[in-house]
Amino acid sequence: MSGGAGRPVAWLDGRIVEADAAAIRVDDHGLTVGDGVFETLLVRGGRPGFWDRHMARLARSMQAMAMAPVGVDLLAAAVDEVVAACGAPDARLRITVTGGPGPGGLRRGPHPTVLVTAAPLVVPAGVAAPVSVLTVPFARNDRGPLVGVKSTSYAEAAVIQARIEAAGADDALLGDTRGRVSEALTANVFLVLDGRRVTPSTDSGCLGGIVREVLLEAGLAEDADIALDRLDEATEVFLTSSVAGVRPVAAIDGRPVPVVGGPFAVDALAAFRSAEAADAAAG
Repeated sequence: MSGGAGRPVAWLDGRIVEADAAAIRVDDHGLTVGDGVFETLLVRGGRPGFWDRHMARLARSMQAMAMAPVGVDLLAAAVDEVVAACGAPDARLRITVTGGPGPGGLRRGPHPTVLVTAAPLVVPAGVAAPVSVLTVPFARNDRGPLVGVKSTSYAEAAVIQARIEAAGADDALLGDTRGRVSEALTANVFLVLDGRRVTPSTDSGCLGGIVREVLLEAGLAEDADIALDRLDEATEVFLTSSVAGVRPVAAIDGRPVPVVGGPFAVDALAAFRSAEAADAAAG
């Protein structure tokens, strides 16, 4: 299938199925204990962006979770099938690997479950609309076993998302156990503080995002320890993620950020688009 608006589809353990017909076993550890990892990729022109970076991070996540590796060739073939079946030139692609069906408790069974899904997506061409964020009284665990892992264990995030919606905000900023800024709910955060362009280091428990990686490699920012109580001193703030791109922050806990979608955000978007183009050309 090609062209047109496309449709949501899934590839589950070896075959294409309709997204609303995919069935996971009731004893799958991804369901029963949240035992799994995932990657979300942006598809442009039918091609998944930053494939090698995402596969490297997926491999690191599986290794950290002591999961058996899943071959990149298998995943690449599954992605090709699901993107073709989706039929949308731009799509949101997700690869999920769980511990698979297993006995009750925490011991895994012998075979993981592999799920690849794709759905059509319209991606803004420029810096996204500004968002408001709030701080929350919960800490990102910077000392836990899932630090740096893109895990399916998202119950904490669901609780925080409900809090965000109740407050009428768009996202949240979390600190670590030592009172430092860590990340947004599902995105990395960048700030201008004391004239410096900074982002929290992975030592704060934040996920090493793909856009974050690109911007650091481009020399647009540096790792830093940022105290939560200094957020109101930041003169420009934005969030980054592979699908949403660059999202300027207009307010934190109701306090306006002085510069919204300013030079830092514009430079970040330009660097990300340049890296996307280079990745596509190398593809």
